[in-house]
Amino acid sequence: MRKPWRLDYDHPQGEVQQLVFFATHAVGSRYWDFRGARPGVDTWLLRHYAKSFPSYARLWALQYKQHLAGLTYDERLSKVIGAGAASWGDHAVLQAFPLLARVVNVTSTWPRFPGEAAPPSDVNLRRYYWFHTSLIVWNASFGALYPNASYWWRVELDVIAFPSWGAVLEQHRHQVQDVLLPKVISYTQHVQYPHWKSNMRFLGQVSEEQWVYSLVSVGRYSQRFMRYMRSRWELGEAWYEEIWLPTACLKMGDFVAPVESSRVLAAVS
Repeated sequence: MRKPWRLDYDHPQGEVQQLVFFATHAVGSRYWDFRGARPGVDTWLLRHYAKSFPSYARLWALQYKQHLAGLTYDERLSKVIGAGAASWGDHAVLQAFPLLARVVNVTSTWPRFPGEAAPPSDVNLRRYYWFHTSLIVWNASFGALYPNASYWWRVELDVIAFPSWGAVLEQHRHQVQDVLLPKVISYTQHVQYPHWKSNMRFLGQVSEEQWVYSLVSVGRYSQRFMRYMRSRWELGEAWYEEIWLPTACLKMGDFVAPVESSRVLAAVS
């Protein structure tokens, strides 16, 4: 695999404490114009974000391409945004976590258990049972370059930050919680949330007071938490991430802290 462009990867970058992965499905016109010659809107957005990053953080673009074999470094995109860029697909997840085959194969019939509701029929929603595995897939190739990175952010491109991502990173730099998510909502606050019923086997492992969910379009995760999640994925466990990520953190004995609204992070359609 070729080394990422424009970053010093000849030796580990010990000053880096936080990594921010911007996750997207988008390719083609959003990254390049119709001739494929000039950068598109999202490319310029990533480039703008990268310029605002403090020295202790690094930006990576992670593009999901379903049928891609393994993880590949995107040198072309990296050159334009001045940061890391990689593409990954289902095969890379199955290489890392063979027991997740039943959920990664979104066209398969998932096993059902008595009293358990069906998983989402929407293919994209089904992917939210395992999308965060991409961080582990990336780590297998590039993680050694950042030996002191304590936290990983995963951010979808329809999330915006004011006044800048650099300011958001600085605000949360010294928070030590294992998980930061936008807003945690309990079962009693939203009994009608549609994904409770298809995740009851997991929720049955914790007390009802720990039944929570949150949007996961933006989140920060500690290395300790990701090691725990990796151990569960290796066993073939996969639950809807809006429930699983915050509830797993509570199960570990930590609490989920909010990404502060004073910096106004919002998902836009």
